[in-house]
Amino acid sequence: MDALSEARALRQQGRHEDALAAFARAVQAAQDVGDTLLATQVRIGEIDSLGMLGRYDEALALAEMLEPQLPPRDAARVLGNLGSLHLRRDQYPEALTCYEKASRLDADPRLHAGLAVNAGITLTYLGREAEAEERYARAREIYTTLGSAFDAAVVNTNLGFLSVTAGRYARALALLTEAISVFQSEGTVHEEARAAIDAGEACRALNLWPEALAHYSRAQAIFAQLPLDYDRARAALGQAAILAQQGRDSDAEAALTQAETLFVAQGNTVQQAHLQLLRALLRQRRGREAEARVAAQAAWTGFKLAGLPGWAAEAQLLLGEELESVAALARTTGKVWLESRAERALGLQVQATDRATALEHFRRSVTALESLRAGIAPEELHVAFLSDKEAIYSELASLLLSGSPTEAELAEALAVTERSRSRLLLERVLSAAESLPSSPTLETLRAELSRAYRETLPQDPSEPQRHGQLSRDLSQLENAYAQALRKSELAHLLPKSIFQSTLPDLAALQAALAPDETLLIFGHFGESLGAFVLERERLTAFPHLAGLSELRHAARRFRYHLQKMAGAPALRPLLAPALKIELDAVLSQLYDLVFRPLAPKIRTERLVIVPTGVLHGLPLAAFRDGDTSLLDQYELVITPSAAIWHTLVSRRRQSKLRTGPALLVSLPSVGTEQAQAEVEAIAPCLTEVTALAGSAATLTAVRERMKGKAILHFATHALFRQDNPLFSGLQLSDGWLLARDLYGLPLDADLVTLSACQTAVAQIAAGDEPFGLVRGFLAAGAQRVAASLWPADDAATAALMQGFYGKIARGQTPSQALRAAQQELQALWPHPYYWAAFCLMGSG
Repeated sequence: MDALSEARALRQQGRHEDALAAFARAVQAAQDVGDTLLATQVRIGEIDSLGMLGRYDEALALAEMLEPQLPPRDAARVLGNLGSLHLRRDQYPEALTCYEKASRLDADPRLHAGLAVNAGITLTYLGREAEAEERYARAREIYTTLGSAFDAAVVNTNLGFLSVTAGRYARALALLTEAISVFQSEGTVHEEARAAIDAGEACRALNLWPEALAHYSRAQAIFAQLPLDYDRARAALGQAAILAQQGRDSDAEAALTQAETLFVAQGNTVQQAHLQLLRALLRQRRGREAEARVAAQAAWTGFKLAGLPGWAAEAQLLLGEELESVAALARTTGKVWLESRAERALGLQVQATDRATALEHFRRSVTALESLRAGIAPEELHVAFLSDKEAIYSELASLLLSGSPTEAELAEALAVTERSRSRLLLERVLSAAESLPSSPTLETLRAELSRAYRETLPQDPSEPQRHGQLSRDLSQLENAYAQALRKSELAHLLPKSIFQSTLPDLAALQAALAPDETLLIFGHFGESLGAFVLERERLTAFPHLAGLSELRHAARRFRYHLQKMAGAPALRPLLAPALKIELDAVLSQLYDLVFRPLAPKIRTERLVIVPTGVLHGLPLAAFRDGDTSLLDQYELVITPSAAIWHTLVSRRRQSKLRTGPALLVSLPSVGTEQAQAEVEAIAPCLTEVTALAGSAATLTAVRERMKGKAILHFATHALFRQDNPLFSGLQLSDGWLLARDLYGLPLDADLVTLSACQTAVAQIAAGDEPFGLVRGFLAAGAQRVAASLWPADDAATAALMQGFYGKIARGQTPSQALRAAQQELQALWPHPYYWAAFCLMGSG
């Protein structure tokens, strides 16, 4: 390899000191043969390496010396490198001038593509996103024509950074993930590290803290081997933000100091301003307001001097100054997240003195937030992003319900509450027939998962070390599968809002109610549990039923007393009467907190309940009013949101439940000995029955035979995974049917019954999104799901199911049948442990 080729290769690898030495040898070789033009041309490459090493003055002097000595094409390359020097020093107008001048000197497509990329970066920093997008599109078209995957990946990296600054975080992660894969395959670790920094920024914006830290740490490890101080400082700055979020203050301060030292040495005032902005946020979070203001003021000054009004506005927001100007600037520049925060801050400032103005600010904040949410399709990313932002919905609804709200304000408060709730599941329900992206990689990983699950069952206590290793291997395999799923989802992102549905308004909800039906919609209003009671003729709001802390305490007491019963199977008959007295006291407290204030407004026997927070995991039917339970007073249906209930009711295919064709799946084992007897008892109540029992109940057979069935019944073990609820599953003979597997299955079921342990348990994520098995079946097209909140007694469950299906066969609706079957079971076994585990979820 000649010296010039070696220098270029070393530069692409980020080994800039070695590249400079190779360039020097190439210059000497050209001079030795008397080719002064070639010697001058070779030195163009030195400019970039000097800049990467932070030797800006040398690089500038060299560029200024070379430009007048060279023909137009080479002079354009010099100007391109000179522009990049200005860009790395955050001197954006100077950089843009160089790129524009260079583009006029030569028409070479590759040169124009590189200049377009660099101009795009500059325009991104200047907040001119639309112009930047146009430059990137032009560059990508050229590189695609030239067949350069590496250069196209560089464009994707920069488009990813642009998407982060524009608030399109899922798109950013998709672009950067793709770019990192290309850089890894090409072995260009320094480009991989730069993309990792931007991926860290996207993850940080999405509240994916561990992943963000992993990206920053990966970049730091690479740059520790390469003398690229600017990039190393950026990675350290990102690390500091995540470490502070994790409460690791001393580590965060060390990373901040490292970044500050490097930026000061480079004379990079813009990045110093970014550092001061982060420092202000950290100080504010710790309650050190005076120090926070000093840092925020320094950041504002730095951004202002650099001509970066968008970033200056971020500092103003921290200072709480000129918020109207901040919001206006955010609207005109498309900085949607800044707009949402500024409008919320304005609303909080005046809510005590000017209710009408505060309402307008809160409304604009919610609208801006929703436009951001609409671009984040992958569920994991969406709920993480929303986790620290959903308070604005509660704040707007609470203010609407304050004082003496008008009927219009009552309706708007309900609409706002619904906008905050289970929106992702609603979109899944609406698109239940749509298949999800798949790939050979996903199919292979899923097959490996099935094999791993099968090998871990049954657990063999005599081989703890082997199973410990299997558990670790299984965790790694699940993580690989989850990452492949995310990559597939990101690769199939569509440039449209994920919120395709129009939420039903008050009139639509009331029209869908039957004459004997009331909707009871719970929500959080500040630190209080509240509720809406919706009847066909009226809407009533109760914004302050109980304090959330008191409700959570009562829920913990319920679980404690229930566990006493669940944990003593041999002694249950003896202990049940005494334990019931203890549990009834807690259930009475829960009734007083949640239902007693509402009871006078409930005029129908059938209740459709939309729970929130801890209410999702409680047996509402068992709440006690004196000597009676809610089961005695009402026929209950649970649904994740009023909009989901409305969707299910609207698509109800016939007024009467179909009793066939039916698929009955049973897998008797320890703890489910009654499974086979259970399905044999209910089979006569159904028509066109297909039964899969024992070894015949394979994943393939169940998936195939579920299609087109009106009734699906599973009598088997279930597992709820709190650590990863979409890996919750139903045990089959050769593996587990996972909740995530159900997405995209074309089900046509009127009723799915999950006669297994904890099948109704869900992890309630941000936005009241329930993640678990019931979600999977509703998303696949099921109309309603009967499921359990705890591992109920096997014999009691078998008796409940026989009564449930017998009543359905005699013409009762599923909610009527479940209520009657539970009442019969309650007469035999009064303790709620036996009869209250199951609930009906969906449309009732």
